[in-house]
Amino acid sequence: MNSEAGRGGDDNDGGEERVAGDPREGSPLIPKGSQGRWLHEMHLRWKPSVSQILFLLENLSLKKKKKKKKVELEGRHRWVEYAKKDRYDASQVPPEWQGWLHFITDHTGDELLMLKPKRYGLSTRKTYLERGVNLSTILKDMHLILVRESGLGINHGNPRNLKRSAAASPAVAPTQKMIPVDEALQIVLSVAQKLPPVTVPLHQALGKVLAQDIVPPDPLPPYPASIKDGYAVIASDGPGEYPVIVESRAGNDGLGVTVTPGTVAYVTTGGPIPDGADAVVQVEDTEQVKAPSETKYVKILVQTSKGVDIRQVGCDIQKDAVVLKSGERLGASEVGLLATVGVTMVKVQPTPTIAVLSTGDELVEPTIGSLSRGKIRDSNRAMLLAAAAQEQCTVHDLGLVGDDKEELERVLDGAFSSGINILLTSGGVSMGDKDFVKPLLEKKGKVHFNKVCMKPGKPLTFAEICLNRAENASVNKVLAFGLPGNPVSCLVCFQLFVVPTVRLLAGWENPHLLRVQARLQQPLKTDPVRPEFYRATIRWEANDGSGSAGFVAESTGHQMSSRLLSMKSANALLELPASGRVIPAGSSVSAIVISDLSGTPLSKAASSYDSSSSSTPHKSVSNEIMGDGSQDVQFKVAVLTVSDTVASGAGPDRSGPRAVSVVNSSSEKLGGAKVVATGVVSDDVGKIKEVLQRWSDIDKLDLILTLGGTGFTPRDVTPEATKEVIEKETPGLLYVMMQESLKVTPFAMLSRSAAGIRGSTLIINMPGNPNAVAECMEALLPALKHALKQVKGDKREKHPRHIPHEHATPVDTWERSHKLASAGSVKPSCPCSH
Repeated sequence: MNSEAGRGGDDNDGGEERVAGDPREGSPLIPKGSQGRWLHEMHLRWKPSVSQILFLLENLSLKKKKKKKKVELEGRHRWVEYAKKDRYDASQVPPEWQGWLHFITDHTGDELLMLKPKRYGLSTRKTYLERGVNLSTILKDMHLILVRESGLGINHGNPRNLKRSAAASPAVAPTQKMIPVDEALQIVLSVAQKLPPVTVPLHQALGKVLAQDIVPPDPLPPYPASIKDGYAVIASDGPGEYPVIVESRAGNDGLGVTVTPGTVAYVTTGGPIPDGADAVVQVEDTEQVKAPSETKYVKILVQTSKGVDIRQVGCDIQKDAVVLKSGERLGASEVGLLATVGVTMVKVQPTPTIAVLSTGDELVEPTIGSLSRGKIRDSNRAMLLAAAAQEQCTVHDLGLVGDDKEELERVLDGAFSSGINILLTSGGVSMGDKDFVKPLLEKKGKVHFNKVCMKPGKPLTFAEICLNRAENASVNKVLAFGLPGNPVSCLVCFQLFVVPTVRLLAGWENPHLLRVQARLQQPLKTDPVRPEFYRATIRWEANDGSGSAGFVAESTGHQMSSRLLSMKSANALLELPASGRVIPAGSSVSAIVISDLSGTPLSKAASSYDSSSSSTPHKSVSNEIMGDGSQDVQFKVAVLTVSDTVASGAGPDRSGPRAVSVVNSSSEKLGGAKVVATGVVSDDVGKIKEVLQRWSDIDKLDLILTLGGTGFTPRDVTPEATKEVIEKETPGLLYVMMQESLKVTPFAMLSRSAAGIRGSTLIINMPGNPNAVAECMEALLPALKHALKQVKGDKREKHPRHIPHEHATPVDTWERSHKLASAGSVKPSCPCSH
């Protein structure tokens, strides 16, 4: 089945789900049969323990017509009381009930409270929410659905012949439970294998991964060449007038003429340097001389030296040096290098061949003008063909097939024998009676999973089809992806699973999609059970809301999986955890980049350098000071987070953004201070010192706040690094911070913070806790402006409460002493000590 409004009903955003074995109309509510067989069926499909099933049967017997009584589950059987929608909390569900929880989720939607009783023949149409939910009601209806969908009968007594009945019943293929996204992707990438290399012409190599090392046969340049238009000279000749004996232009060899003392040769950029010449004087440093003879003369105006403006042999590329290594992806510059060294045929990793098929009786070709009732245009096939072509894959269009099992099998067999590497189908992977893709994939090969714990895209199916071909055949297996029918679910699954697979087959060293952190522009509600991949547009902002530069994320609107408009401008998928809670605006979330960000405006704050020899991208700090008005800031502030966890990318930086926000919001109290640089380093003395010294000595910042690394653990070395950098200590600042922190926690006494001055920069160690950072900053605010002015050398800076002297000029001390000694009535003009 495959439709816009109800494609892939198992994907919860719309559409009715049909279940294999669902008897539908004309069948009794509970068909007759063996309870033992039913229990065996349930055990295979949903993996509950027998004791759990027996508990349900004993407490929720459908034969009882007594007054409703709420069932209380005690001990390990106690579950969640779903009294209200907003009280649902998946974390309260015991592990032994997770299988049942997933099953209920499949059939009640995201809220877990809105069953469709009529669909399953239940007498009431009231929702749980309307009638006041209790545990008994949920389990009872769940029990009915299990019976209904199994197509098997049940007695409500004890299953005394369970073993015998189960053995006598036919084998039933189990339905896999939902698996996490990471596990599903790991399975796919473990099955996929890099394709054998091929040799292609140079013009077809763009975007491919190189499968050989490239070594040039000759050096570049192969001769000494001029860097500029000018005159090849002998440097020792010096300034003067000289005859021009030859013209050496790019493309000729100087006609074999040798420059001798007292002569010069005209050369153009890239032209070979004639023998005898050892320097080039640019045209701008010469003058033409009129001479009566035909010989041209030029006046050299400057003294030059050997080697000036000459490219020596091999200065660009040395002979036998590896210019491109196997595994490098070929862009425009790499293709240019191949041409430079004379490579016209290159060995590369090929991109896979992908076949795309749409299924569903409701689908018609996009060329159809007017639609009849119940028909929709097939958007998925065109979308997937374009997406595959965008990944530089060779694509095969398998067309559109209705819900006809024999026709679908014929098309699949033809596709598998055509030499494709990947098969993409859309629709037909749910549990409806017309969903044939999944059973056919099971028949043809091995289905690794058929349900993923994600939103959208839950019905995603992945299978491996092994082909009976010779060992040296180029294609021995096909990777089949049964994508959901809803357009958004289909494309999201393509991005998250098919794109990494394509990259692995094509030889990419790292096939995973790029992840960045982005701050939400609006609050987002999360799903209570499944992690959601929320469609969004991310862009770079000089201020992402925390006071520092970064990506911000805007929602693309309503996220229904049938609404393809939500993908129109999306360049990222936000990874929202399953919690059922609201993530507030301004929160930092992980964003998976799914399209080109080259149009995103960047600022200088995006620059970073690697602060360690490791290639881990998280171990970096800001290399340049933000240029957005920082020259007009009275006091420039930098914030340095010291944390192994943050530097390695294992956790987010919560303290840094908090410190930036506190400083920038208190800018007026600090006399116009603003954070102009932020950074992250690991707990390493050398790396901390390097940043502190550069920010103090080169960038001339006024205040540096370090966050974290001040405790007792062996890796807490921020105070040691700071003490090696500062020239004067400022213990009073530490005392104030300690007093403020002790009001909150006695553990504050464990801080070993340091503070001091280096040159004209004040450096203060602060705790790593975000709240403690804010508390310490508030405590320092009354004196920090005063301190920063004094550190900058303003000796006139006084305390804000200082009262100026009464006299503008000093009193004559001799006269003052005489009056005091003689009369004793003249008081000092100023009571202070200075």
